[in-house]
Amino acid sequence: MKKLALLILLFSFSSLCYSQAKFETPPGTIFLKDSIFIDRIPVTNRMFLEYLTAKNDLRKKGFTSFKEYHTTEDKILNRLIILYPSYLKNLDREGSLLTKKNYFENTKFEYSPVLNISKEQAEDYCNWRTEMVRYLWLKNNIVENQKIAYRLPTKKELATSKEIFTEKKLFSFYNGKDPSRFKPYSNQDNFALFNISEYTSSENVYGENWRSVTPLEFPNDVTGFRCACESY
Repeated sequence: MKKLALLILLFSFSSLCYSQAKFETPPGTIFLKDSIFIDRIPVTNRMFLEYLTAKNDLRKKGFTSFKEYHTTEDKILNRLIILYPSYLKNLDREGSLLTKKNYFENTKFEYSPVLNISKEQAEDYCNWRTEMVRYLWLKNNIVENQKIAYRLPTKKELATSKEIFTEKKLFSFYNGKDPSRFKPYSNQDNFALFNISEYTSSENVYGENWRSVTPLEFPNDVTGFRCACESY
């Protein structure tokens, strides 16, 4: 019986290692379980501003998606990367008080969680990020057979992340009277929660926030988001 239990334990461990090893880690994420990865931190003001800049540029050229753009305008894309070096920077590495001017566009808070955005915008960001990373991997010959898809995480995935990474001593929590007073994300290896609520794939948000309220109307200044990423 003991031998059987040991064999089961060894098989489970080897399966977990194999699941993690056979996939390239998508940019910005940490391995959660099976084929699921999750962002280490919520999407920041800087990341979201780059997304808006890219979307605006594509819209001016008459394209509705990055996928449509890069298959027809590859040379122009390369020139854009040279002209705007921050365009892809974050993808290559792992309201009220918070107005656009003094929070979202203030470089002092560029690495703070983006807030005051709708769930639809968050979902579109996930789709855009999927297209961008797929393009980068293909262009740079990083991964040939692995496919990825960023999406909003489930509430259970966020709760599981907190539990797993706390047990592994890879969890950080950033508190503050308001987002302008959150301490900067410092431990690059950790999964981090900030004192904000986060959008999930369901109607419910995850986590308590700095106002200690249950958000009912969106967008608002207490709700941000992060991406989960499925590899297959």
